[in-house]
Amino acid sequence: MRTGKVVALVGILVWLGALLTVPFLVGPATAGERVTLNMVVSDWTLPEFRDFVKKTYEAQMGAESPGIDVLGVDVPLVASYGIRNYLLPLDSYFTKEDQEGWLPEAREAGIFNGKLIAPPGRTSTQLLYYNKKLFREAGVDFPSSDPAKRLTWEQVAELAKKLTRDTNNDGKPDTWGIIFHQVSRPYQMLPLPESAGGGNGVGPDGLTVRGYLTNAGWQRAARYYSDLFNAWKVAPTGVAPEATQDLFLAGRVAMIVTGDWGLALFKKAQFEWAVAPHPYFQGGKAVTPTGSWHWGVSPFSRNKEEAAKLIRFITLDKRSLDFLFDKLSRLPAHKQILAYTPQRIAALGFPKEGYDLIQYELKNTARHRPKTPGYLEWEDIVTTTLEDIRNGANPEEALRKAEARIHGQFLKYRR
Repeated sequence: MRTGKVVALVGILVWLGALLTVPFLVGPATAGERVTLNMVVSDWTLPEFRDFVKKTYEAQMGAESPGIDVLGVDVPLVASYGIRNYLLPLDSYFTKEDQEGWLPEAREAGIFNGKLIAPPGRTSTQLLYYNKKLFREAGVDFPSSDPAKRLTWEQVAELAKKLTRDTNNDGKPDTWGIIFHQVSRPYQMLPLPESAGGGNGVGPDGLTVRGYLTNAGWQRAARYYSDLFNAWKVAPTGVAPEATQDLFLAGRVAMIVTGDWGLALFKKAQFEWAVAPHPYFQGGKAVTPTGSWHWGVSPFSRNKEEAAKLIRFITLDKRSLDFLFDKLSRLPAHKQILAYTPQRIAALGFPKEGYDLIQYELKNTARHRPKTPGYLEWEDIVTTTLEDIRNGANPEEALRKAEARIHGQFLKYRR
């Protein structure tokens, strides 16, 4: 049996985030047999990279090829790969204590049919960022950073109306009230229907959609989303997700809902900004999105034990977790993220309120995306539907059509 510890360089290379297939060496650093592990890693920020990785991996799995040992798994794909047996169950490599070290939502997202098939590497959350200068100019009070006093979406709409301003009287807003970073994408938008009591859009079995996209909660959220763009005109249409954060940095939007990564990104802003908790619907519950990259082992790998050791290093070893946070400003999906000291946060230049909120949301309001083998089909249809609603489509009718389309797509996964 080939044994040895993963070389420390792995912890650095794994988190670079570029799309690549990289051979990693596993084994004693100075002597003994070395094992080359082929790993496929994809950057979550570029959907076309995810699609390329998906096609590459599925082609390899369909051919039962041993050419890939370790895969970076975008968390919504866990169920899809699980139903096709594309990921090796890893419970025997991770003790109960190991698994309890991960954040509960992250651990749950990596389980399919009761088996751990994709241990979590990193996670995420969302905050409400706002431009203090624009708030002052509009005579609007700053939102509280206290989760117990978080804004409702109804209050956000009223603020956004005051913050959307045409200062040169040309009939076009110079500053917008609000924007969502990943506009129309389910990861970002699911907290709205979930907060309104509509659920995550898929039934508990992962294959039922009838009534799960057209219920009262989804209709309430979709109508609100439509009104932001079409009735109240406090959010800009025609802006792609890749450009939304730039609008905030340019001082053109007063509030943006975006991820924990904004704490690092917005440090280069030329104005004073702050953070507030993710909003919720009046009478509903606070919900925040979470989830990111997980790791899996190919069932056809010839190096399963070594691949599992590598994943243990990535997801549990303090050196890997610290590198992810301290050097890349990303959140490890491990409970140690809840215990970082104020001094450590200050060293990264993050506002204390921001990290306090990250810890609170990960512990109390985080919800992962629906676990369904048809996630990519579901995501594509829901994204298109939300974009149609943003551009003026009737929300209730759009949801009805989306539900019917997804129902048809899910039929192929029923056995």
